[in-house]
Amino acid sequence: MDACSRAIAPATLGNLPPLPNMTEPLDPAFVARRLVELRTEHRDLDAAIASLAELASADEIQLKRLKKRKLRIKDMINYYENKLIPDEPA
Repeated sequence: MDACSRAIAPATLGNLPPLPNMTEPLDPAFVARRLVELRTEHRDLDAAIASLAELASADEIQLKRLKKRKLRIKDMINYYENKLIPDEPA
């Protein structure tokens, strides 16, 4: 199964990734692994959206769902990247 069909699979369209627990401290190794996973999924979704957008018979609702998922993943990437930056005392 290629990245496009994996990202477009109907079973995954309604299942957005869960938001991280914002109050717990995170292990840097876990954060690094999670960032790799999220960046890979984000890149796969980008390719899937581009290929779906080229189709004349593209399902607009499906395309919007993929874009929404991509934005949510981008937000999660930003969250985890910020977790890797140590807090500076005021």
